[in-house]
Amino acid sequence: MAEVDTERDRFPSMRKVIDALPSQEDFPEGEVERVEIMCHASGDATWRVWTPRAEEPVGGYLSDTDLS
Repeated sequence: MAEVDTERDRFPSMRKVIDALPSQEDFPEGEVERVEIMCHASGDATWRVWTPRAEEPVGGYLSDTDLS
């Protein structure tokens, strides 16, 4: 396993995160009211999506390998 430099941030590219979202299993089809994306210094990202009038969002996790 490669050693990770924990002193360096490795935020993912927002474009890669946005491009990866529609292929996620839980990502809803159709209209979306709100999308929340959090990119982390570790290279991964989390996301939540609200459909219109939804009380609770669906969400997921994208690892740095999902985004490479």
